[in-house]
Amino acid sequence: MTNHISRKLVVLFLICSVPITTLLIGAASAFADDPVPTTYLNVSITANPPAGSTVSPDSEIEYTLNYVNNGTATETNVQIWDKLPANVTFISASSGGFLSGPYVKWTSLGDLASNAGGSVTFKVKVNAGTPDGTTISNQAGIFADGTPKFHSDPITHVTPKVVLTIEKSSEPPSGSTVDEASTITYTLTYRNTGTKVAANVVITDALPANTSFLEASSSGTFNNNVVTWNLGDVAAGFSGTVTFKVKVNTGLADGTVITNQATIDSNETDPVNSNIVTHNLRKTTITTQGSPSTPVTTSGNTNKTTTGSKSSSPTPQSTDQDSTFPRTDTETSPWPLFIYLAVMATSLLFLVFKRKTSSKNIS
Repeated sequence: MTNHISRKLVVLFLICSVPITTLLIGAASAFADDPVPTTYLNVSITANPPAGSTVSPDSEIEYTLNYVNNGTATETNVQIWDKLPANVTFISASSGGFLSGPYVKWTSLGDLASNAGGSVTFKVKVNAGTPDGTTISNQAGIFADGTPKFHSDPITHVTPKVVLTIEKSSEPPSGSTVDEASTITYTLTYRNTGTKVAANVVITDALPANTSFLEASSSGTFNNNVVTWNLGDVAAGFSGTVTFKVKVNTGLADGTVITNQATIDSNETDPVNSNIVTHNLRKTTITTQGSPSTPVTTSGNTNKTTTGSKSSSPTPQSTDQDSTFPRTDTETSPWPLFIYLAVMATSLLFLVFKRKTSSKNIS
């Protein structure tokens, strides 16, 4: 009897569980088809002048902040804050924006529906006296109730800057050898690779030791052993050259090093040095074959100087032969004298023999 009742209860449970299971599965499917709302606020910045450009002191920058709700849910009480960049002064803001401490704020943007957006702007002025080459960077943030703040990518501007360079070359080239009394020509190439005009540019070049000044191009002046070019203002991106010539002094030791370096300066920059150019003095030694230890030292095309011992009386030389040529062996050989004496002795013996033979024949 008990087993019969248990079977009936199991069957009844199975019959009732079918619609309940179906109901639960349907409810789960309904929740799966209804996605959870997402929140995604975004803000980006553009500027005029464009980001990355040069801005001068006392000039203005206008920032535009573009914002959007990329989420599926409405954002409530949306706000944008933008920290004022360093080295600028706030001028104005649109759409109710105001300066509060270091921030430009928009606190009354209200609710923002999904895929909705807008833009706000504000202006600043670059402070007078901002140093050359200063970077001005700006970044904004957006947030809403229950939504963390999202920051934009930063954008930058740079104040103008003077960048002067100078490079020295020479003829003969640096590192080569030079002779006494020869000429060296130095060429100085200068550039302003910056974004600002360089004012009162001056190039100076101290005269190398062991040389004498000859001339300079482009109104270069020579005073107190320094060559100077007053170039005035040099525009951004401009390049030019100046030259000067020197003569290597005489009476220098073999291997003397001649070194030269120039400097460029302006109102906006510290002095900038060029590369260093060097030359080595060369002397040539020639030894004659006539007498030992009698070197003849020459340098370039200068007069020859003979060193060594002098003979008490000069040896006559042929006028059609250069004095530096070696003497021939026939001029100093004793053999001609020996031959002459032998011939004379033979002749005397022959005469004596002939006389004796004649006397015998007579007697």
